[in-house]
Amino acid sequence: MDKVHGAITALECVDILKVNVEEDTEVVHSGFGSGSGSGYVKNEDIETDASKNAEPPVHIAGTASERKRKSSAASDASTLPKKQMKVKTDKDNSTQQSKTGFDERCNQLLRFKEEFGHCNIPKRYAGNPSLGEWCSHTRSAYKKIQKGMKANSNLSQDRIERLEEIGFQWKVNVTFEERCHELIAFKEEFGHCNVTRRYAGNPSLGQWCRDIRNAYNRIQKGLKTNSNLSQGRIERLKEIGFKWQVLMTDYDKVFQKHCCDLTSFKEEFGHCNVPSRYAGNPSLGHWCGEMRRAYNRIQKGMKTNYNLSQARIEHLEEIGFQWKVNVTLEEPCCDLTSFKEEFGHCNVTRRYAGNLSLGKWCCDIRNTYKKIQTGLKTNSNLSQDRIERLKEIGFQWKVNVTFKKHCRELIAFKEEFGHCNVPGKYAGNPSLGQWCRDIRNAYKKVQKGMKASSNLSQDRIERVEEIGFEWQI
Repeated sequence: MDKVHGAITALECVDILKVNVEEDTEVVHSGFGSGSGSGYVKNEDIETDASKNAEPPVHIAGTASERKRKSSAASDASTLPKKQMKVKTDKDNSTQQSKTGFDERCNQLLRFKEEFGHCNIPKRYAGNPSLGEWCSHTRSAYKKIQKGMKANSNLSQDRIERLEEIGFQWKVNVTFEERCHELIAFKEEFGHCNVTRRYAGNPSLGQWCRDIRNAYNRIQKGLKTNSNLSQGRIERLKEIGFKWQVLMTDYDKVFQKHCCDLTSFKEEFGHCNVPSRYAGNPSLGHWCGEMRRAYNRIQKGMKTNYNLSQARIEHLEEIGFQWKVNVTLEEPCCDLTSFKEEFGHCNVTRRYAGNLSLGKWCCDIRNTYKKIQTGLKTNSNLSQDRIERLKEIGFQWKVNVTFKKHCRELIAFKEEFGHCNVPGKYAGNPSLGQWCRDIRNAYKKVQKGMKASSNLSQDRIERVEEIGFEWQI
């Protein structure tokens, strides 16, 4: 009889505890659904009060399933509010950070629209690579939402409406607009839109220009074309300055211009061995490479796309142009000098996006130098004269970029742009972009309990978080 009386007392305690929770707390819905799991409890003292009023545990009579159900009910009544309060706090923090990032993107989008008159930002927009990437991810998330799929992006209905107010389009032919931006950049660099088919700086742009001209010619003849070249697109290209027919007179002007540039280069450097990626005049370096390739094809009796006549060959030889030249050392040295003029140092990272071959070459040169210093054999022809040449430029054989230096660069980036989302291929400081990418990868490994090659200690994690660095962008 005492056991039965004890069981009734325990059940009464459970009911009283549940009633107190329902009456003395304010349930705030947070979007997790309806019912018992639809909100969290603001009153932080409930659990403490409940634990004070609860009686010592007693034996509960009944079957095993009944005892399990009664015990679970009492446990849920005391622990559920505390867990939901924690979820609410974490969600508030992440939502606030997400809102700040979204507002910044909207402001960048508005500035782009003010400058170009539309919001069709290419995925590889050089002016702000991270913004182009964000627009692409946002469109992908919107498509998933429209299909009823789950999207990783926090793209709510309010955000969708905000973007539509700005003029953001969810469906856009990025390919055409991206090509237009590339064509504009080409024109700003070279002064014309006559992109050659095999333009090394952007081969796909050269092929696209040729396809566009072919499509236009077919349209003028009344023939069908697979290209979606509408009248609106034709007008857009005309505004840029695109020519539908490139006459030989245009090529003559280009040839004469490059010859003048080549003469100026010789006066400055004493030779005509222009590197293919000469930063001082990229088009000149590319043109010299094309001339040599065309000449080699002519010597072999093969056809060439360039009208390299005998008169032009003789004119180039009069200037001092060499058809065969060993640019193995001279070309990287010129690239290295240009890099130093732009960034103030010669610490080219191996994955430098601006010139991948230069980054790899610098890494190989350092490795070769180390082997020479340790008395090991090396396949590289790194003579003492070449070592002295590199020292004159300011090349460093040991590069130790410290963590503090990257933090200072990150702070400077934040002061300029208002955030720390440095693109992986940030042209302003390629090593900083690569470093940010590396420490994010290292952080992910650390969180998963894996071994990271980077020395990312807890102190360093806290340091970059103080600056405002985000681990996920």
